[in-house]
Amino acid sequence: MGVVPTEFGSARVSNGEADVIVGVKADLVPPRLAAPSHGEVFVNVSFAAPAAAEKRLVELGESHSACGLRLGSLLAQYCFGELVFPRTLLCVKTKTKSS
Repeated sequence: MGVVPTEFGSARVSNGEADVIVGVKADLVPPRLAAPSHGEVFVNVSFAAPAAAEKRLVELGESHSACGLRLGSLLAQYCFGELVFPRTLLCVKTKTKSS
């Protein structure tokens, strides 16, 4: 069992005050009508900041959730952008019986 039992895969890395936990989960859902031949990737980031990082977030006027959304968006763009990982690879096509 991984670090996060509710995920399909997970890992934990610690270095000094930094403690990173990553979980991966996949769901098979029907495609959106606007893009029926493309799959989707959603990246969610949540974290607990050490005291120094918490102070800096307050100074910047940013909340944990806003920072997590921004990091998730950046990860999705750079790791799963269309040029890096074409969304057509995520689409599961079923065979239909010919009449």
